[in-house]
Amino acid sequence: MKNYLKQFAAWVTGLKRNVFEVARLRLTLFYVLTIGVIIAVFSVVVYYSLVQNLRDNFDGEFTEGQVQSQERIIARTADDLKKNIIVIDVIVLLTVGAFGYILSGKTLRSIKHILDAQKEFSANASHELRTPLAIIKTSTEVTLRSLRPSTENYKVALMSNLEEVERMSNIVENLLTLSRSEQLSTTKGVKLIDMARLATVVLAKMQDMAKAKHITLKLEKAETASVYGDRESLERVLFNLVHNAIKYTPDRGTVAVALRTEKGQVKLSIKDTGIGISEKDLPHIFKRFYKADSSESSQGAGLGLAIVEETVHLHRGTIEVTSILGRGTNTTVTLPFAS
Repeated sequence: MKNYLKQFAAWVTGLKRNVFEVARLRLTLFYVLTIGVIIAVFSVVVYYSLVQNLRDNFDGEFTEGQVQSQERIIARTADDLKKNIIVIDVIVLLTVGAFGYILSGKTLRSIKHILDAQKEFSANASHELRTPLAIIKTSTEVTLRSLRPSTENYKVALMSNLEEVERMSNIVENLLTLSRSEQLSTTKGVKLIDMARLATVVLAKMQDMAKAKHITLKLEKAETASVYGDRESLERVLFNLVHNAIKYTPDRGTVAVALRTEKGQVKLSIKDTGIGISEKDLPHIFKRFYKADSSESSQGAGLGLAIVEETVHLHRGTIEVTSILGRGTNTTVTLPFAS
């Protein structure tokens, strides 16, 4: 008996910490109480209605000497009727409780997913911001503790702090971009955008970055293709994808951007001869703050591709990435053609 009490106490303690399970049980209880009240009212009305009908039907069926027998039959029938109604009500309530528990779980599942994602997002954001703050603090403390810090010491410390401040600024800017993208309306403020012209403009801006690594950056099959959307957001999508392609492509590699129309859709592909993405990392690359196991990817915050995917989905499009480790990556963005 003590063991059962301990198990029950442990279950109650664990339940208090599980917000989702508490909410699920409360919602189930709400279902049961609501249906219970309806069933109780319905059962009382049915019971008294049937008993009254029973009395009305028996009137005149018995002689004066058989009145007591009549009352006994009515009382026995009413008692049986009451028991049957109670049994049926209990069965219905148990069934409602079981289905209510299942239904409440499905109802709260999406909310639980959002809450879990929010907790993970907050934890990851805190971790990403904690690292540069710790570096700034350490660098500043070391410099201040030096007995005779030179101008060079101050310069090194300030340069290190500046790098970390820029890193935090990029993280905050990306977080704000994600927040704005979630509020982007696909029906308000959208414009007709020539994707071929947009691709030409973006690639022209990134030629210097490609030349620094002796990478060939080219635009292939620049077909005339227009879409409806937010120009700044789509420019950011293309910029992030081409930036990643250049970043993860070794010197003297190639990054090719192609644009074509197919079956009422605009397909934008970015193909590189870079280091590729492993099968283990590929399913997770669009997760916020996810970083692959490489020295290059560990330097970023892991928000760029999350912004890309969010923006593409808000433009009613899709994004697909295929990659072969050591041979390159091909990313294809598909958007509805503006007919």
